[in-house]
Formats: sequence, structure tokens, C-alpha cells
Amino acid sequence: MSAFGDDGRDARASAASEAALEARVRSRRNLMIGVWAAGLMGLEDVSAYARAVARSEADTPLDEDIFRKVSRDLADSGLTTSAAEVRTKMEEFLAVARAQMDSGEI
Repeated sequence: MSAFGDDGRDARASAASEAALEARVRSRRNLMIGVWAAGLMGLEDVSAYARAVARSEADTPLDEDIFRKVSRDLADSGLTTSAAEVRTKMEEFLAVARAQMDSGEI
């Protein structure tokens, strides 16, 4: 087998590994944004809400899916949290999740 063929497999494996790590980071971020929002809403079962956010509308929800769910739930609970605040928190929690991944916490 040629080295070129091996390089192609290695590149695909590396890309798949990076995609899996990024999915784990975003999942962790989604849990954190769910905990944050649950706290604002005063929910008793914070963990259940956080898991619901992380599973929001798809097996691997997009950032906009998470943003819409959290924003809608906050508004439905009577809170006036701005879109900018929700997006800022999502970015903050993404940075925290990446740091946790880098340190081996997740």
C-alpha cells in the first residue's frame, strides 16, 4: 500500500476525531447554557432542563437551535433576557468547555 493511501486514511481519521471532540465540546457547552438558563428561570430540576437543551431538536443541535430554545424558554418564563446576553453566554460557555477539554476534564 502506498504512503499516499495511508495519509488519506490518517487525514480522514484525524478529521473524524476532531469532529467528535468538537461535538463533545459543544454538547458540554449546551449543558452549561441549560444550567444557566434553568437557574434564571428558577427551575427545580436543573439537570433535566440542561439535558433537554443539549438534546434540543436534533441529535446534534446547531448553535441556532440551542439559541432559539433557550431564548424562547426564557421569554416564555417571563424573563427579558436579550439575544446578545444569550449569545454571549453561549460563547463564554464554549470557551469554558474547550478549556475543560484541553485540560482533560471532559
